[in-house]
Amino acid sequence: MDKIILSNFFAHFAQMLASGKPLLDAVIASGKKSYMNGHRGFVNYLAASIKSGKSLGQALLNIDFPKEYIGYFNAGEWEGRLDQTMNELALALKSDAKTGGEINLNLSGKSTGEKSNGGEILPTGADKTESENDSDSETYTDAEYKQTVKLVNGWLKKCSDAGASDMHIIPVRGGDGVLKFRAGGALREIEKIGRDELIKAVARIKFMSCLDVAEKRLPQDGRMIIKIGEKELDLRVSIVPSLTGEKVTIRFISKNEIMIGIDEIKLSADELEELKKMTDRPYGLILVTGMSGSGKTTTCYSILNEYIKKDCNVTIEQPAEYLLSGATQIALDPSIGLNCLAALKTAMRTDPDVIFISGPFAGDPSDRDILNYAIKAAQTGHIVICQFGCKNIFELIDSLLKTKDIDPAALANILNGAVAQVLLRKLCGCKKAADTTPPAFIKKSKNAAIYMSAGCEKCLNSGYMGRVPVYDVITFGRDIKEAIASGDIEKIKKMTTGHLEKKAAELVKAGITSLEELYRVFGQFFQA
Repeated sequence: MDKIILSNFFAHFAQMLASGKPLLDAVIASGKKSYMNGHRGFVNYLAASIKSGKSLGQALLNIDFPKEYIGYFNAGEWEGRLDQTMNELALALKSDAKTGGEINLNLSGKSTGEKSNGGEILPTGADKTESENDSDSETYTDAEYKQTVKLVNGWLKKCSDAGASDMHIIPVRGGDGVLKFRAGGALREIEKIGRDELIKAVARIKFMSCLDVAEKRLPQDGRMIIKIGEKELDLRVSIVPSLTGEKVTIRFISKNEIMIGIDEIKLSADELEELKKMTDRPYGLILVTGMSGSGKTTTCYSILNEYIKKDCNVTIEQPAEYLLSGATQIALDPSIGLNCLAALKTAMRTDPDVIFISGPFAGDPSDRDILNYAIKAAQTGHIVICQFGCKNIFELIDSLLKTKDIDPAALANILNGAVAQVLLRKLCGCKKAADTTPPAFIKKSKNAAIYMSAGCEKCLNSGYMGRVPVYDVITFGRDIKEAIASGDIEKIKKMTTGHLEKKAAELVKAGITSLEELYRVFGQFFQA
């Protein structure tokens, strides 16, 4: 098919999308142009693919559309700016037509009907079987391709069964690789990967997440939805080129685990009561903080669910961890000026009740404008939920007060409260009595016994199975607000420090976790 014809088609397609036409109508309208005479099969194929639920990038890959152009579809569909990326694609095709005017599309025998995938793990909406000649297998024999599919599927299933949060494929010196899982917050090596297997597995993962298979120089981010048994998983894929090859990181997000209410995140009765006091206030700022992997995103989504139940209009201001039904979620794109601050200002014009900002780092000068605008949004009658990466509430407040141009009195006035949290690994049933001298805080407790990890086949010799959250939930009253307004750091520290550590120590006394886990999370100078 001529590149100039394709360029004109996608340029008109972009105009139709920009005018507000739905995706299917835009394809059909663009296909009616006179220059598309003789190419109705292409238009009909795209229309049928859209009807069956496929993405445009996936559908075009199926008919051998050049992989270097697929990135335009991936970026546009994921970031919600398909009209812009289609214009960019039209210009690219027009420019490339000078060096070669034809693209050979394989439309023969293509069907958009749903097919059984024979148990293969594929992105939702895919219709391929293992025996089909997929785009990422064109350099493989059929047997090699089947083996690669089986290998990647096996890794994903093993990772899911182990309850891992992340899967890492790490290239090492010499061209080989290492497969690692992060389960229970700890990274462990699972198996070695040969050079040939590594190259094919990375290509397969790129294809499954609709990334450019040929691109090996630039980082790429993608997404795929898979179903393993009855569990539906939303996977975030990040591919980063390194000196030894391409590193792949896949984050596993389970809809069932993240879409829960505040009654299900294992808060104590007192903590739940404090959190409900925050959410019952008509406006103000709610802070959620914790180190990476502490579960704070789940907590934020649980709070958001409470507002959705009240039929509130919720706006989320960062790339979403999960598509939240009933909320307006804005996908940021700094390359076109849609950064967090611009999105926040836009959101304020959409009459939101609740705004969720995931990402400003307290104390970071580049984020002070976002923090100031968030404070103004809370002052004007909105609930604003902010997620931070500080390890406890005192550190968060201290960092906020040290941020340039933040008014302590204005901040104190609209603070509803804060939640800090960590996740501790739970000891497996194979635990054994610790052979070390108990620290002072254990000796003070009567009948307290401490245990340490042992390791068995069930826990993959790690000594731990599952994790337990520890929370510090504080609703800000008059005393702490006065301390924040006056900048009395010592008084703030006295009122907000040590709560997480004391609760974690109780878990050690109860035999739920170990001292070594406390030292891993809180550091060697842990004091209860």
